[in-house]
Amino acid sequence: MSASIGFASGIMLTLAFTGLLHESMEISYILAIIGFVLGALLILILDSLLPHMQFSILEKGIIDKKRFKTAMLIATGVALHNIPEGFAIAAGFYHLPAFGLFVAVAIALHNIPEGIAIALPIISAGGSRKKALTISFLSGLSEPLGAVIGVLLLSFALELIPIALAFAAGVMVYLTVDELLPMAQRYKHPHGMGFGVIAGCVVAILISTII
Repeated sequence: MSASIGFASGIMLTLAFTGLLHESMEISYILAIIGFVLGALLILILDSLLPHMQFSILEKGIIDKKRFKTAMLIATGVALHNIPEGFAIAAGFYHLPAFGLFVAVAIALHNIPEGIAIALPIISAGGSRKKALTISFLSGLSEPLGAVIGVLLLSFALELIPIALAFAAGVMVYLTVDELLPMAQRYKHPHGMGFGVIAGCVVAILISTII
């Protein structure tokens, strides 16, 4: 479990810095900084509020409320940052269909560890696989919603792309550093987490090279 979470963390961190944030900085350093800080601050605020929401009280079978809260926080963060990613996909297809496909494939690949990051703590907290699949699926629905909004507001979306990309990076980095890595360290295989992070970084680099 520690290695799996570390692997997901490695992919998320690498893609956040070398993918989303890098592309945003290519357009505007100032907007990249603003978007990155706003993304991290939003999840910081959610992190301070969610512990008071007690999601697991009404959930049958939950044996670890802290891990379940972590999963809900991650799912919320993923859903929020999927919206600007939808904007990015819409803008890519608007300019050039081939580039839009590249953006869509890249985002789809890094959505895989996000789904794992949501499902693992739910299952380890005592939730069923069906519950983990449902929550992971629902968190991803915001991405096509963001794409639809991007198409409808395309003239404005082009100006928002650097902030949206950096915002998504800020969300991913905060979630990884504040939630995933500490959760991985709670298991009795700390070296597994380290190897997982390294493996995740390598896979993310290979993905960016191939695509």
